[in-house]
Amino acid sequence: MAYACTRGQQIAVIQHNARVLLSCERVILNFLQRMAGIATTTRKFVDAVEGTRVRILDTSQDGRQGCAWSISTRCAAAAGRITGSISPTAC
Repeated sequence: MAYACTRGQQIAVIQHNARVLLSCERVILNFLQRMAGIATTTRKFVDAVEGTRVRILDTSQDGRQGCAWSISTRCAAAAGRITGSISPTAC
């Protein structure tokens, strides 16, 4: 089951030393924006073909299978309810 976030909804709480958080802030925000963008775009495609026999599949192959970036990308696609090689529960 996919869950949609609403405007202003808190999606994570991160607690750590202020120096560490400030040094990682941009990377964390870029990562979250990338994952949200993938999930949102996937959702739009899935909604566009709803009621048809068309299935949206995850066929991405970036040569880095198993790396954190590839896995997180697949999890974001799964959050948008894509059908493919990874289940949303695996994320």
